[in-house]
Amino acid sequence: MTLYPSDLLAAALLAIAALRFCLERHRRLRVVGLAAVMLSVILFINLFLGLPKFGLEQAVNEFRYWLLPIAVLLHGLTYSTGAGYAQQIMRAWATAAVVLCALAAYFWLAYYIGLPYPVQLVAETSAYYAVPRVMVSALAMCILIGTFFAWWGVTQLNWSRRWHWALPFLLLTLLMLQHRTIWVAGLVMIAYLLLTSKLARKRLMVAVAVAAVAGAVFLYVTPSSPVAESLTGAVESTTEENSTLSWRLQGWEQLIRPENIGDPVNYLTGLPMGTGWLRFINQQEITAGPHNQFVQLLLRGGVIGLMAVFALFFNLFRRSGYDTLGTAARTALIGVLIYWFTYGTLATDSVVFLLGAALLGRDQRSSSPRRAFGEDLQSSQHPTESI
Repeated sequence: MTLYPSDLLAAALLAIAALRFCLERHRRLRVVGLAAVMLSVILFINLFLGLPKFGLEQAVNEFRYWLLPIAVLLHGLTYSTGAGYAQQIMRAWATAAVVLCALAAYFWLAYYIGLPYPVQLVAETSAYYAVPRVMVSALAMCILIGTFFAWWGVTQLNWSRRWHWALPFLLLTLLMLQHRTIWVAGLVMIAYLLLTSKLARKRLMVAVAVAAVAGAVFLYVTPSSPVAESLTGAVESTTEENSTLSWRLQGWEQLIRPENIGDPVNYLTGLPMGTGWLRFINQQEITAGPHNQFVQLLLRGGVIGLMAVFALFFNLFRRSGYDTLGTAARTALIGVLIYWFTYGTLATDSVVFLLGAALLGRDQRSSSPRRAFGEDLQSSQHPTESI
C-alpha cells in the first residue's frame, strides 16, 4: 500500500488533535465536537470491519477519501484560533486559486501550441467543449471558493487593491473550465448573499448586472463562436435522456437498494470500507464512486454518519457569527453543500471546515480566542455561553 503526503499530514493532525484534547482538563464537548467525533468513530469502525473482508489496500483507499477533511476539522476544533487566523485561511486559499488559474492558462496554452503538459485533458473532444477541460471539478471548486474569498476580502475586509486585478482572471477561468456544478454552486452562493447580506448586496447586484450584460452581449454578438456554442450546449445537455444527471440518478438508486445494502442494520451504521460501488447503468459496469457525498456517506457511515454531518454543518453555520467573516464562512459552507450533490469531499471541504472552526473558536464578545471543540466547565456556567 502506498502512503501519500496527505496521509502523513492527516495522521499528524489527528494525533495532535487527540493530544490537545487529552491535555485539556475540565472540558466538555460542544455539539460540533460531538458530531465530529461521532462521524470519525463510525468511519473508523467501518474501516476496521473492512480490513479482514477486503484487504488493507482496498479498505484504506476508500477510507482515505474521508481522512484529511476529518483530520483538518478536528485540528481546527482543538486549536485556539480567531478572526486573524480566519483571514489567513482566506488569503492563502485565494492565493492558491490564483496559482491554479495560472496553471490552467499554461495548460491551455501548451495544448494549443504543442508544449508538454503534465495533465490528462478531460473530455477534450466532446462536442460542447469549446476548449479542453484542463482541470477536474475538484480543482474548479477550489478556484470558486478562492474567488469568493478574494472578492469578499476586497469588498468587505479591506484587502490590498491588487486583488482587484486577480478577480477577472479568476472569474474567466471558472467560466472556461465549463463545470456546470461549479456554476450552480456559484449562483447559489450569490443568491444567498443577495438575500442575507446587506453589506454585500449593493456591490454584488452591480457585479451580477455587469456580468449578465457582458455575457448577453457576448452571446448576441458571437452566437456561432466555439465558446458561445460550448456554453449553450453545456446547459442544453442537462435535459438530454442520457445526461450526466440521469446517469447519476440511476446509480444512486441502485446503490441504496435493499439488495445492495443487505442487513437493514447497515442503513444505520453503513457498509465496511472496501465494499466498492458496483452498479450497472445502460448495461455497463460502473465501479466509480457515486458522485454524491450524501449517498456515499449513507453507504459508508449510515444514518448515524449522515446525521452527524448534518449536525456539523448546522452548528458551523449557526455559530460562525453574523459579521463579515461569519458571512464568508456560511457562504462557503453553502457552496460545499451544493457541490456534494454531484461530487464528493475534497481539500476545499477541509479548508472551509477549518475556517468555520476558526470562527467558532473566537469569543465574539471580546478579542480573546476560545477553543471550539470543547469548553471549560467553569466558563460555561455563564448564562450567555451556549453549548
